[in-house]
Amino acid sequence: YSLAIAVVILGSLYFGFRQLNPLSINQLKTKDTVIFPFGQAVSLSGNANPQYLLSPITNSLNLLNQLTIEAWIRPSIPPLEQPVVYTIIRKNVANTLDSRVYSLAIQAKQKSNSGNPIMDVTYMFSGLGGSCISSNTIQWSTTNMSLSNFNSWKHLVGVRDGNSMYLFENGTLIQSANSISSATTGCDLSSPVTVGAKIRQDGSVTDQ
Repeated sequence: YSLAIAVVILGSLYFGFRQLNPLSINQLKTKDTVIFPFGQAVSLSGNANPQYLLSPITNSLNLLNQLTIEAWIRPSIPPLEQPVVYTIIRKNVANTLDSRVYSLAIQAKQKSNSGNPIMDVTYMFSGLGGSCISSNTIQWSTTNMSLSNFNSWKHLVGVRDGNSMYLFENGTLIQSANSISSATTGCDLSSPVTVGAKIRQDGSVTDQ
């Protein structure tokens, strides 16, 4: 499966990337807004290098209580009855198993409904919780998305504004929470931002 993607983070920093030839980590631009030319979104297929992108480790990406993650994505259709997690963008607390400073992801499974293929889909937006090993997550789910809808370009936005979180699809608010715990301070944030992957506790990368 694959994920074509263009991402921007808005907080104390703007950044994005685009595909050039050859693709390299130097394309991950910091302190800049990158224009994405038509037809040149990065395709992260998981079948050839590079399968994901890593940012430099920088304090500019340590966004806690005020941030916006925005992404244009086009996920491919997974095989029948095989659940897939598409990590759009993610930053973990360093050396933790699953504590997210922030992340935007999709979980999906293709299934058959009386012989007609449809998708179970969940959009997830997470931010750091009240301890270094906890995260706040809001999500939106559907059990009957068409394959053509799933495989089309869509605009996802996750917003954290203090104790509130919001999740948008194509400009429509689809989920929110207004009493989440504030992000704790003092955690080890010396980890990169990953696009199309996540960092394991031992520092290795899971491409998904």
